[in-house]
Amino acid sequence: MAQTKFEKESRLSVHMVPDQAKQFVYQLLASKQVKWYHEIHETGQSIEAKTKYQNKKYSIEFNMDGSLQDIEVETHKDDISVKTYANITNVLETKFDKHWIKKIQIQYIGSKEALLAFFKSGHPNNITTNYEIVLKGKTKNDKALYEYLFNEEGTLKSTKTIIFRNTDNIQF
Repeated sequence: MAQTKFEKESRLSVHMVPDQAKQFVYQLLASKQVKWYHEIHETGQSIEAKTKYQNKKYSIEFNMDGSLQDIEVETHKDDISVKTYANITNVLETKFDKHWIKKIQIQYIGSKEALLAFFKSGHPNNITTNYEIVLKGKTKNDKALYEYLFNEEGTLKSTKTIIFRNTDNIQF
């Protein structure tokens, strides 16, 4: 059974961002075009930095105090090892009659020091790597948007059904 995922993002002024979060992002990426967001989700609140750097989209999430949670980098299925992607595909094919992948992100979790070293050298010491996949899945009884999280080998870690917020306004 899948958990549900709800997120509400709103822009955040850079002046409202904890200094340690700003320093980490600017140390990690030389990007000057960082957009900051306050995120409310099913498990609490967080601060997220989003930027594009060297033609890749980055999302760096922090706790409200500025401590690092994870780094996500948008990627393509061709950037995942053949064996890992085959494992992911096998899981998805057993869950759905049809599925359409909307977005794939590589998620890196580790200490600030380990992640800085990894992004500078490429050596994944003391780092956990996951794949976060957002997809539209269809079964004979249902069609919905999901977020699947797989480990580095393509083993399923979690599933969430994405819930959209209700609105009183008609959106065009």
